[in-house]
Formats: sequence, C-alpha cells, structure tokens
Amino acid sequence: MTSIPMMYRPTSKESIDADVLFIPTDSQDKDSNRKLNQLRQNPLWQRLEAVKQGKVYLVDYSTWRGANCSPQKE
Repeated sequence: MTSIPMMYRPTSKESIDADVLFIPTDSQDKDSNRKLNQLRQNPLWQRLEAVKQGKVYLVDYSTWRGANCSPQKE
C-alpha cells in the first residue's frame, strides 16, 4: 500500500458517522498500522456510532480493491 500515494481531505464527524465502517488495512505496512492505532486513540473516533456499536471491520486492502480477484474455473 505504500507505493500508492493516497490523498485524504479532512472530513467532519457528521460525514463519517455511519452505522458500519469498513477500514482497508495492509498488515505488511507498518505506517498503515501506526496510523490505524493513532486513529483508534482519537477521542473523535471513540464517539462514532459504528465504533460504539462494535461495527468497525478491518478489511484487506488488496482484496477490498479487487486486486486478488480472478475468474475461477468451475
């Protein structure tokens, strides 16, 4: 994931306060893991409804974006 530049714009709590959150992660990217840990410690993160309800799901970045998808022979 580090080879792909990511640009994020600041967002407000209201725009991300969803019922469910899917967070793409890359277990091999230490910077990604560090940022995820910082996010978890943010007081704003703790106030999100999905976080309070335990409905935050970490998903593999490569799988989520479809990089590992290939037709399977039946």
